[in-house]
Amino acid sequence: MSSINFPQIIGHKLTKQHLDNLINTNQLPKSLLLAGPGQIGKTTIISRLAQILQCTNQGCQTCATCQQVAAQTQINTHFFIEPGLFGIDAIRELKVQAHLTSTSKHHLFIIKNIERLNIPASNAFLKLLEEPPAPVRFLLTTSNEIDLLPTIRSRCQTLRLNNLSTTELTTFATKNLPETNITDLQLTLSLGKPGRLQELAQNPEYFAQLQTWYQKLSDLDNTPLSPNHFLLTKEISGLDRSQIIEFLITYQILVRNQPGSPKLKIIQTTINNINANFNAQLSLENLFLTTTKV
Repeated sequence: MSSINFPQIIGHKLTKQHLDNLINTNQLPKSLLLAGPGQIGKTTIISRLAQILQCTNQGCQTCATCQQVAAQTQINTHFFIEPGLFGIDAIRELKVQAHLTSTSKHHLFIIKNIERLNIPASNAFLKLLEEPPAPVRFLLTTSNEIDLLPTIRSRCQTLRLNNLSTTELTTFATKNLPETNITDLQLTLSLGKPGRLQELAQNPEYFAQLQTWYQKLSDLDNTPLSPNHFLLTKEISGLDRSQIIEFLITYQILVRNQPGSPKLKIIQTTINNINANFNAQLSLENLFLTTTKV
């Protein structure tokens, strides 16, 4: 059975059904947290929920209110979705807005990746979570639930979402990217994330780069250590950290269909080291020195 309130959103069947039940029984919590990997649709679901709450016609998607929520301009629906750290000044601004009179039934605050809060901001936000003004609701997402303060998690009802299946991704592409010929490699590289698939489809340079890395890694995988490994190491180590991580994720994608392979753990250790500011060239050299022996 399809979701009553979220029929246009692909995947996440159990989450949508649970939200349907909360909405229909008027039991939606004051603070809701959607947790799961990035680019799987958490913010899309939260934005749709905001339409349902603010609209006088069950989230019709055609009225001015629904369109304003979609455009992030609805006066009583506040979006905090920009990337980067979320500091105490932003929470102070949020507190001021939360105590203003709402002209709607609900005063909504949508915060994407709530783990971006630094410690002072988290402590200040916790006080607001504990005693929110009557019409205020917090609709939150996190891509790294472990980074949240336990006290913040305990104040929220958490729904956990997973990556989409290949079938669901194909359905998403058919519906949202009808003029794009999605390849099997794009589906593979998307990791079950519709946002990532859309990025691969709409950014040819990005896809071409991942495709090149995937091919180079395929050619080197399961071969003895060679000068080509060190040439690739030199090439990749000169990139910025985010690109190096993308390269390593591409390597993970390649080897994840090798059951029982220790390479996945080795690659993940390298990712952790790069994120911890270890020397990139030494980390990548050690990666290939290790993976060519297993």
